[in-house]
Amino acid sequence: MWLYEYGDGSLVGIDKVKTQFNPNIYSLNGNIHINNVENMNINSVQIYDMVGKLVFQTNTFQKVIVPNLPSSVYILRINSNQGEFVKKVAIQ
Repeated sequence: MWLYEYGDGSLVGIDKVKTQFNPNIYSLNGNIHINNVENMNINSVQIYDMVGKLVFQTNTFQKVIVPNLPSSVYILRINSNQGEFVKKVAIQ
């Protein structure tokens, strides 16, 4: 999926993934779990709502992210030394 963004970093669409790694990502009890099976160097994690607004960002990788967001579907973007990984995640 290609990630199209405005100059300010706003997400506007997804078509292709720009990465060679594929972490296992799932949501449980409002938390997002990232299993970095390839042990890539993850530089940052961003979460966007479905409108494209950045609602959460961290530059410190943690296996469990607690974004304190309402139940909805979000776009998770992970930046690593191998590129970017983008996935839809439902938080319930």
